[in-house]
Amino acid sequence: MNSLETGNQILDVLGRRGKPSEIANYGTVVVVGGGVGAAMACRTAAALKRAGNRDLSIVGARNKELAILGPEMRAVSDLLLITTDDGRSADKGFITGKLCQLMQNGTGIDLFVAASPIVMMKAIAEMTRKENIHPVVSLNPYHDRRHRHVRGLPRDDWRHHDRQRHRDPRDGRGTPRRQIHP
Repeated sequence: MNSLETGNQILDVLGRRGKPSEIANYGTVVVVGGGVGAAMACRTAAALKRAGNRDLSIVGARNKELAILGPEMRAVSDLLLITTDDGRSADKGFITGKLCQLMQNGTGIDLFVAASPIVMMKAIAEMTRKENIHPVVSLNPYHDRRHRHVRGLPRDDWRHHDRQRHRDPRDGRGTPRRQIHP
């Protein structure tokens, strides 16, 4: 924004959306970031670690070029597992494979937090339901590679982050998404 000149326009501004993650000492937490979800996962993992949790993180991406925040996640995690679909820069596979390994190794998971493509979160929800772990997920439709809304998610099992409308601090009214106040 610093490079804009008088008369330039901003197409879109996106601020905070949804509910903040509840940060407390839960015990052992698994934080998952798939694709751009790694940005949310990194901040959440750091906050959960500061609260005294044992943090196990899983980061996944399609390839090495799209993998983000690896060093930052390593700095805030007790254990960091990285996967890529093509296997060039990390273990080949998906986030679900690493989560399955953690659960099969007898890792007691007290909280599960995920921000990844919707189809991945659906698969994760199925896995964690069997272990009676209720995941906290970030439901952002832009995570889907084809920008599709995926139906049939088991929402009744999820504590999820609902999107909230922006409230104008001057009058308290909700604003349309693309409106910017002067």
